[in-house]
Amino acid sequence: MKRRDLLQTLGALPLALSLPAARAQAPATSSGQTFPDRPVRVVVPFAAGNTLDTALRQVAEEFKKNTGQPLLVDNKPGGSGIIAAQNVMAAPPDGYTLLLANTSMFTINPHTFSKLPYDPEKTFRPVTNFLGASMVMAVNASVPANNIKEFVAWAKANPGKVSFASFTAGNSSHFAGVILNQRAGIDMVHVPFNGTPPAVTNLVGGQVHAAFLPLLAVKPHMESGKVKVLAVTSPQRSPLMPSVATFREQGYPDLDIYIWAALACACRHAGCRNRQAQYGIREDTEIAGDARQVAPAGFRDPAVHTRGIQQVRPGRFAPMGGGGEDFGVQGIGVNDVVSAHCSPTLYRQLQNPSMNKQSFKLRLPVFVAPMFLISGPELVLAACKAGIIGAFPTPNARPIETLDVWMKQITEGLARARDEQPEATIGPWCANLVTHSSNTRLPEDLALIAKYKPPIVVTALGSPKPVIEVVHGYGGLVFADVISITLAKKAVAAGADGLACVSAGAGGHTGSLSPFAFVSAVREFFDGHVIVGGGISDGWGVAGAIASGADYVYMGTRFIPVAESLAQQEYKQMLVDSTVDDLVVSAGITGTAASWLKPSLRANGMDPDNMPDAPQREYDSSQSIATKRWKDVWAAGQGVGAIKAMEPLADVVDRLAQEYAQATARIASLPYAAASAGPVKALRRIA
Repeated sequence: MKRRDLLQTLGALPLALSLPAARAQAPATSSGQTFPDRPVRVVVPFAAGNTLDTALRQVAEEFKKNTGQPLLVDNKPGGSGIIAAQNVMAAPPDGYTLLLANTSMFTINPHTFSKLPYDPEKTFRPVTNFLGASMVMAVNASVPANNIKEFVAWAKANPGKVSFASFTAGNSSHFAGVILNQRAGIDMVHVPFNGTPPAVTNLVGGQVHAAFLPLLAVKPHMESGKVKVLAVTSPQRSPLMPSVATFREQGYPDLDIYIWAALACACRHAGCRNRQAQYGIREDTEIAGDARQVAPAGFRDPAVHTRGIQQVRPGRFAPMGGGGEDFGVQGIGVNDVVSAHCSPTLYRQLQNPSMNKQSFKLRLPVFVAPMFLISGPELVLAACKAGIIGAFPTPNARPIETLDVWMKQITEGLARARDEQPEATIGPWCANLVTHSSNTRLPEDLALIAKYKPPIVVTALGSPKPVIEVVHGYGGLVFADVISITLAKKAVAAGADGLACVSAGAGGHTGSLSPFAFVSAVREFFDGHVIVGGGISDGWGVAGAIASGADYVYMGTRFIPVAESLAQQEYKQMLVDSTVDDLVVSAGITGTAASWLKPSLRANGMDPDNMPDAPQREYDSSQSIATKRWKDVWAAGQGVGAIKAMEPLADVVDRLAQEYAQATARIASLPYAAASAGPVKALRRIA
């Protein structure tokens, strides 16, 4: 790696920390010694070998030569930089521990995480800009495209089959692919990696088709012919790749994306206010080496984040934040590019490939709820092929070998469906895991989750925490079934990406809150995915739930009588014959409140008006179902009255879609429709 290339490609690498002048100008500390008088540690939020890590290590060599003190590089990757930030926050606030902060940590995270352990404006003080750069879009040499136009045409001919890599989920390299998907109308699948090196390795090896990466990381492989560079994200062409056109030139101005890095310290007291001067940072300090493109003067200008490398005075750099008082994050937003296409509510969709708006398409925002003893692979496949989300509880598959067979059947069946009908809307599948402490089979279930990678995993009857690491490891989403606000807050604190708000009227295990009240209360503290279920059995109810603030609707009872469910014929007929008056809620069967069909209870010798006390809860899916007292007792929700016949699932979805369209049309036709324009538009987007 040539140092000249590093500096020119990444833009400004202010080496003031390494200049002899820095030491000569540095004032004495309170103890009378010149700063620094001991090693300085820089915490890096990336693994070793990352482009920023490599650049910092080059600075470290010069720093030691000119100050006599080591600049120690301490890699703390993971958590979108949060782990590194917390490490610096825990260090003594004396200026001897620095953070190598980046775009994601200071301009994206505050707008996309509901809670952060740090405040960019209040927790940290800027020391100096470190470097800034644009990215390139590179493709494997086998991709039949030499420019963006050809790539878009190829991707449109292969919807859902083209993949793009990023160096981490939820960062600029990820957003770049999402924006190209949106603007070009293509369907690339996002594959996140933990750093630039593995992303490059997989791009060169052909495991992914495309990637948005720093130019320097790609340049050697372009020169060897292993990858092709189709565009750069700066407004002007790179001097290192003058033959490669910009995205702007190729018709995509929204892909002017700038990434930056800066050094900061967690020093807020008065004694640290002069640290910037003590580091020898001066606005007129000459930059060593061959760099001629320099870092922006400060973070306060939104253009810094969106318009590529800015030209300040050649050969010089300026301290950031207008003298170092703050980072100027307030008011900038995620960055101009991302904020135009991503709200905090949608962030978790962008963060996970399965929920990316391009690869996660639905005909209706409906989950076929995971139903015990009802949902199997045929029901899941039918739901996904109908354009909604199919789900099943893993305890339905016993023994564990059966679960392996089911998951293989689902993944292979959906792959065939997408190959045979590339233009069809096929929804993702969902696995439901019981995380209650009594479920001794959970580790085995999790091993199969890791093997087959369902895009969505919903946890029930326990904390989502045990499954999050596994599911997030492959880019999936974790939702948690909750029946109260207290449980919802616990699930969010545990790291759940979404909540399945099981409300009053739900079949099987049920809640006590109104769906509307539940969603309203949850939206006070959570902007992630929200599913709501409870008595919703038609498209009119789906429209109402979405208008109230939910993202999706759980619908279970409505799908029990479909041809593809595992329900017994007698069970299906009982649903056709029953009304809402034929239900009773009791914890006397499983230990948890659930809604049961009275005729089913009577058939099993129980009195619906005098139900037994709740037994001890026990949900061990390693045991046989044959011994369970509830295997022949049937549940239903308050949507039972909408069931008029046994029919194929596709017919039910067709009817739901018609009802949903009628609901939105009715709202639009009302005299006060103008006041409802926002919600109506949102509903129509999904329909």
